[in-house]
Amino acid sequence: MGSCSVVGRLLGGCFESINDMAGTPYDFVEGFNERYKADGIIWFFDIFSMNSCDVYRALLKMKYMGYFKYTKAILVGRVLFKNVSDLIGYDQAFKKALPDIDVVFKMDIGHTYPHMFVVNGAMASVEIKDGHGSIQYEMKE
Repeated sequence: MGSCSVVGRLLGGCFESINDMAGTPYDFVEGFNERYKADGIIWFFDIFSMNSCDVYRALLKMKYMGYFKYTKAILVGRVLFKNVSDLIGYDQAFKKALPDIDVVFKMDIGHTYPHMFVVNGAMASVEIKDGHGSIQYEMKE
Protein backbone atom coordinates (compact mmCIF):
# COMPACT_ATOMS: atom_id res chain seq x y z
CA MET A 1 0.00 0.00 0.00
CA GLY A 2 2.64 2.55 1.02
CA SER A 3 2.64 5.81 2.89
CA CYS A 4 3.78 9.35 2.26
CA SER A 5 3.60 12.90 3.52
CA VAL A 6 4.33 15.31 0.72
CA VAL A 7 3.42 18.69 -0.77
CA GLY A 8 3.70 19.33 -4.49
CA ARG A 9 1.97 19.99 -7.78
CA LEU A 10 -0.31 17.25 -9.11
CA LEU A 11 0.20 15.83 -12.57
CA GLY A 12 -1.19 12.67 -14.09
CA GLY A 13 -4.20 10.77 -15.34
CA CYS A 14 -4.77 7.59 -17.33
CA PHE A 15 -1.40 5.82 -17.54
CA GLU A 16 -2.04 4.37 -20.98
CA SER A 17 -2.97 7.78 -22.41
CA ILE A 18 0.07 9.47 -20.89
CA ASN A 19 2.30 6.71 -22.26
CA ASP A 20 0.74 7.06 -25.73
CA MET A 21 1.33 10.84 -25.77
CA ALA A 22 4.93 10.66 -24.47
CA GLY A 23 7.32 12.03 -27.06
CA THR A 24 4.62 13.39 -29.37
CA PRO A 25 3.91 17.07 -30.13
CA TYR A 26 1.16 16.82 -27.45
CA ASP A 27 3.65 15.97 -24.69
CA PHE A 28 4.04 19.02 -22.46
CA VAL A 29 5.60 17.29 -19.44
CA GLU A 30 9.09 18.76 -19.87
CA GLY A 31 7.75 22.31 -19.85
CA PHE A 32 5.44 21.59 -16.91
CA ASN A 33 8.30 20.03 -14.94
CA GLU A 34 10.60 22.99 -15.54
CA ARG A 35 7.90 25.55 -14.75
CA TYR A 36 6.99 23.90 -11.42
CA LYS A 37 10.27 22.28 -10.39
CA ALA A 38 10.45 24.39 -7.22
CA ASP A 39 7.06 22.96 -6.14
CA GLY A 40 7.96 19.38 -6.96
CA ILE A 41 5.64 17.01 -8.76
CA ILE A 42 3.22 14.47 -7.33
CA TRP A 43 2.30 12.14 -10.17
CA PHE A 44 -1.01 10.27 -10.08
CA PHE A 45 -1.70 7.36 -12.39
CA ASP A 46 -4.77 5.33 -13.22
CA ILE A 47 -3.79 2.09 -14.95
CA PHE A 48 -6.83 0.94 -16.91
CA SER A 49 -5.74 -2.41 -18.35
CA MET A 50 -2.00 -2.35 -19.15
CA ASN A 51 -0.18 -5.36 -17.77
CA SER A 52 2.64 -4.89 -15.29
CA CYS A 53 5.46 -5.77 -17.74
CA ASP A 54 4.26 -3.05 -20.12
CA VAL A 55 3.92 -0.63 -17.19
CA TYR A 56 7.54 -1.33 -16.26
CA ARG A 57 8.77 -0.59 -19.79
CA ALA A 58 6.63 2.56 -20.01
CA LEU A 59 7.97 3.80 -16.67
CA LEU A 60 11.54 3.32 -17.87
CA LYS A 61 10.77 5.25 -21.06
CA MET A 62 9.21 8.09 -19.08
CA LYS A 63 12.12 8.07 -16.63
CA TYR A 64 14.67 8.43 -19.45
CA MET A 65 12.55 11.22 -20.96
CA GLY A 66 12.87 13.15 -17.68
CA TYR A 67 9.27 12.80 -16.53
CA PHE A 68 10.24 12.01 -12.93
CA LYS A 69 13.23 14.29 -12.31
CA TYR A 70 11.32 16.57 -9.89
CA THR A 71 8.95 13.90 -8.57
CA LYS A 72 8.27 13.76 -4.85
CA ALA A 73 5.80 10.85 -4.87
CA ILE A 74 3.55 8.80 -7.14
CA LEU A 75 -0.06 7.86 -6.39
CA VAL A 76 -1.48 4.85 -8.23
CA GLY A 77 -5.17 3.95 -8.38
CA ARG A 78 -6.58 0.45 -8.31
CA VAL A 79 -6.22 -1.32 -11.67
CA LEU A 80 -9.57 -2.13 -13.26
CA PHE A 81 -8.56 -5.45 -14.85
CA LYS A 82 -6.58 -8.39 -13.47
CA ASN A 83 -2.88 -8.36 -14.32
CA VAL A 84 -2.14 -10.98 -16.99
CA SER A 85 1.57 -11.19 -16.14
CA ASP A 86 3.01 -13.42 -13.44
CA LEU A 87 6.55 -12.15 -14.11
CA ILE A 88 6.28 -8.93 -12.09
CA GLY A 89 3.57 -7.20 -10.08
CA TYR A 90 2.57 -3.56 -10.46
CA ASP A 91 4.26 -2.63 -7.20
CA GLN A 92 7.46 -4.37 -8.31
CA ALA A 93 7.34 -2.59 -11.68
CA PHE A 94 7.30 0.83 -9.98
CA LYS A 95 9.92 -0.10 -7.37
CA LYS A 96 12.26 -1.55 -9.97
CA ALA A 97 11.88 1.33 -12.46
CA LEU A 98 11.80 4.15 -9.88
CA PRO A 99 13.52 2.88 -6.72
CA ASP A 100 14.09 6.34 -5.20
CA ILE A 101 10.48 7.57 -5.40
CA ASP A 102 7.75 6.85 -2.84
CA VAL A 103 4.79 5.14 -4.51
CA VAL A 104 1.38 4.61 -2.92
CA PHE A 105 -0.94 2.01 -4.48
CA LYS A 106 -4.66 1.30 -4.38
CA MET A 107 -5.65 4.95 -4.24
CA ASP A 108 -9.31 5.90 -4.70
CA ILE A 109 -8.63 7.47 -8.10
CA GLY A 110 -9.32 6.39 -11.65
CA HIS A 111 -11.65 3.97 -13.34
CA THR A 112 -12.62 1.90 -10.28
CA TYR A 113 -15.16 2.85 -7.62
CA PRO A 114 -15.01 4.54 -5.27
CA HIS A 115 -12.98 7.18 -7.00
CA MET A 116 -12.29 10.82 -6.33
CA PHE A 117 -11.30 13.50 -8.77
CA VAL A 118 -7.74 14.79 -8.84
CA VAL A 119 -7.09 18.27 -10.19
CA ASN A 120 -4.19 18.40 -12.65
CA GLY A 121 -1.82 21.27 -11.96
CA ALA A 122 -3.13 21.99 -8.47
CA MET A 123 -0.89 22.32 -5.43
CA ALA A 124 -1.73 19.64 -2.91
CA SER A 125 -0.74 18.25 0.43
CA VAL A 126 -0.89 14.45 0.49
CA GLU A 127 -0.91 12.53 3.77
CA ILE A 128 -1.22 8.74 3.62
CA LYS A 129 -0.57 6.24 6.40
CA ASP A 130 -1.84 2.74 7.16
CA GLY A 131 -4.18 2.66 4.19
CA HIS A 132 -5.90 5.95 5.00
CA GLY A 133 -5.15 9.45 3.89
CA SER A 134 -6.13 12.72 2.39
CA ILE A 135 -5.35 15.03 -0.48
CA GLN A 136 -5.86 18.67 0.42
CA TYR A 137 -5.64 21.30 -2.27
CA GLU A 138 -3.66 24.44 -1.48
CA MET A 139 -3.76 27.96 -2.79
CA LYS A 140 -0.37 29.20 -3.96
CA GLU A 141 0.35 32.51 -5.54
